[in-house]
Amino acid sequence: MTNRFPLFVSMLTVSLLLTGCWDRKEVNDIAFITSTAVDKKEGKYQVSNIIALPRRLGSPGNPGGGGQQQAWFVLSKTGETIQIVNQQEQESYSRSLYLAHRRSMLIGEQMAKEGISPIFDAFGRVTQQRMTTLVIIAIGEARNVLTVNVPSEQLSSEHIRELILLSRKTPQNIKHVLNILLTDGIDLTLPTVDIVKSDPSVKSSSDLIRIHGLAVFRKDKLTGYLSGEDAQLLLLAMNQAKLPLLELNAPNSKGKLVVRLERSEVRALPVIRGEEITLRLEIRSYGMILENESNYMINTDSGLLKVQQMLNEKIKKRTEEIIKDLQNKYHSDPIGIGQIISEKNLKEWKKIRNRWRDVYPKIHVEVISNVHVEHIGIVGAPLGRKDVEQ
Repeated sequence: MTNRFPLFVSMLTVSLLLTGCWDRKEVNDIAFITSTAVDKKEGKYQVSNIIALPRRLGSPGNPGGGGQQQAWFVLSKTGETIQIVNQQEQESYSRSLYLAHRRSMLIGEQMAKEGISPIFDAFGRVTQQRMTTLVIIAIGEARNVLTVNVPSEQLSSEHIRELILLSRKTPQNIKHVLNILLTDGIDLTLPTVDIVKSDPSVKSSSDLIRIHGLAVFRKDKLTGYLSGEDAQLLLLAMNQAKLPLLELNAPNSKGKLVVRLERSEVRALPVIRGEEITLRLEIRSYGMILENESNYMINTDSGLLKVQQMLNEKIKKRTEEIIKDLQNKYHSDPIGIGQIISEKNLKEWKKIRNRWRDVYPKIHVEVISNVHVEHIGIVGAPLGRKDVEQ
């Protein structure tokens, strides 16, 4: 019995150290923030948070959830710094604000023009911060976009997240943004969203959030936007385009062709001769014709070859024009030409690194488009037309 006493004392001592959930928090005491909007208004930060209401989430058929009740509400305050605003929000809400479930962060247009670095310093110091939170630029005020009650999802944050995941191969999250901001020879691009009507001809139609295009940055400041095909072609040059659609005028015919690009990849090779730098950018992809609203025959070898030739010419010409605008109008390097040079020729990069902003506009970029159209759909001749061009 005496020999067992020390063992008993040891077990009792250890059990006191294994007391479990001493700092636990009940779900009912936590406010789950699913998305945040940051705006700059009259020199102050406006931070708006979407807070989910768990009891109202779920399908309408589930007891205690769903129905017609809104499953979220907005908590918004304004102040001199982001953390002071966060404290003001916490003081006005009885539950503990919880950031680990935040999936997206919207930054307003004015905030982006003034510089986005302070935002990430404020949020990055919080232990709950999720580095995989997607970062998006809103046209106008971010709060207005965040508070749209979209019909397809119970939370607008989920709607935005799904749109972003469809827009490019690698959606930009906080980790990606910070890496780019801290890397020489590359600038940031972020997806943009705005508000549109589901049916523009009906005033009472529902508001929707749509992907508008790309926001282009110089360092941490917004310098401009690209939309439509220009945004898709830039993503293609960045090797980030997912399934871009390009429109072509039908050869020798009235009407349009729509081609979808698949399995795209980009190869970049810098050629340096003294002070002259040329970047050869080769785009390889496969195309599928999704629509032919002309009377042009695409199911012949010559017809398909002509479409393929026109497609490659368009990609080359327009992509080179976009890059020139990036060099001279937006003063931004989202393709990462400087980073490409540093990876391929570190010795030369060290020579121009300190004056890269002056060298960048003078670089000649040669785009080589090598797209092979391999599918024309399940029909050859224009469907439902008699006036087919032979």
